[in-house]
Amino acid sequence: MLKMSNKYFIYTIFTLLLLMEAFLTPTYNWDLDHEMYFGSRLLHGELIWTNEFHDKLPFVPFLFVIPAYFLSV
Repeated sequence: MLKMSNKYFIYTIFTLLLLMEAFLTPTYNWDLDHEMYFGSRLLHGELIWTNEFHDKLPFVPFLFVIPAYFLSV
């Protein structure tokens, strides 16, 4: 059986490895970019549900209106 301090050491190493993997993998969050796009469409006064198909709930693009205004998350 592991001692309590050894268990926390293992959890810490595991968490650090997950963080390193998250920051070092060359991936791009397309879903976030997609939401920023629809937020910018709302800023320009377009009703996105009549112009394009959007599969999220109606309040989600309104969450991204502010980041779309500043052009960054």
